[in-house]
Amino acid sequence: MDNLMSKILKVSLALSVVYWLFLLFTNPVNDIYYNVFGFLLMALPLVGFAVGLTISKQWEGLKSKVGRSLIFVSLSLLMWFIGQSLYLFYSLKTGEVPFPGLPDYFFIFIDPFYAIALFWILKYSGAISNMKRSWAHLALLIIPLLSIYLNYKIFFSDIEFFKNIDASVTFDLIYTFGSIIVMSFVILTIILSINKLGGKMKMALYYLFVGIIFQYIGDIAYSFFEANSSNILSITNNNTSNGTLPDLLFLISIGLIAIGLTKFDTKPLNNFKEQTNAIS
Repeated sequence: MDNLMSKILKVSLALSVVYWLFLLFTNPVNDIYYNVFGFLLMALPLVGFAVGLTISKQWEGLKSKVGRSLIFVSLSLLMWFIGQSLYLFYSLKTGEVPFPGLPDYFFIFIDPFYAIALFWILKYSGAISNMKRSWAHLALLIIPLLSIYLNYKIFFSDIEFFKNIDASVTFDLIYTFGSIIVMSFVILTIILSINKLGGKMKMALYYLFVGIIFQYIGDIAYSFFEANSSNILSITNNNTSNGTLPDLLFLISIGLIAIGLTKFDTKPLNNFKEQTNAIS
């Protein structure tokens, strides 16, 4: 059963997606319509951060595995909020967002915080106990290598890319390998814990996992369109950096993660903590 915040977030996410579709099909001339979407992308992670931090206290914060995972997911959302706030500032003030720029020095911490959170999720989800199996070690090797290969073929197959290693290339590489690490953790956790968790805990984690997958898709979409100098949307009147297709994917990602955090609320289900060995 959803709590009130979960319902509010679901409605907010649905309305935001509808608003994006409105932009897509109506092509408004005024830039303010597109900038509104940028503000939605700024507000949602702040709400998610507050929700995650509040609920982590129910799990004794840093004293428990679940509490630690919630705190680091919340910190990722905080980095989203700060980075997007700075992104909007540049977009509204100058019309151009530099890359790499000040927003990237916050965006770059999103994946590391997710990776730390996923490490603790691995610890309490039952996945660690399955790591002793030989096929699990094989998956641990294959998944990152496959991710590296796919990213290389999509973004870095041109050897010219590596001839001049500057700040832009460095950030591209950090973003890419950060995404690879996070996605590897997600896939491993899903594979290794699929029969270990049940009920509310499984639903909470799956919201987080699907949200992170949407971020990965958004990263790929953003990099692809930037690399090919393509118009990210067929919105001909969009002269801003906001309201793009990657923005929609990022918004869905953040919304799902925030909803997932609400599923860790122990108040509606008193024996929720008993489903895990999370308190250490």
